[in-house]
Amino acid sequence: LHGHDLHGKSFVDADADPIDKEGHGTHCAGIIGGEENPNLGVAGVAWQVQLMACKCGVGEGVAEDDAISALDYAKEHHADVVNCSFRFDQYVCVSGPEQGEVRSPMKDTDADK
Repeated sequence: LHGHDLHGKSFVDADADPIDKEGHGTHCAGIIGGEENPNLGVAGVAWQVQLMACKCGVGEGVAEDDAISALDYAKEHHADVVNCSFRFDQYVCVSGPEQGEVRSPMKDTDADK
């Protein structure tokens, strides 16, 4: 990704170093913007992309205010596309017969019924 990144920010550590200690963001960035290298057999999907890392979570989860701050930062710095990898252990149904119910996407599958 050399030469294709914009300086980002860590909203977890409240500093200008969005280092990825978990490896997930780096993996996603490589899929998106990794330069083609036939010797390694890899290529990203957008070789000329500019990437800006905005860290808003760690392995234990994401604080909602950090995520919102990161999205605001990306917007203020004119990001055209934002890729977010959020995992939620629970969600609230917003429509249909289960509206208002708290559900778990990992437990509330048809296989469990």
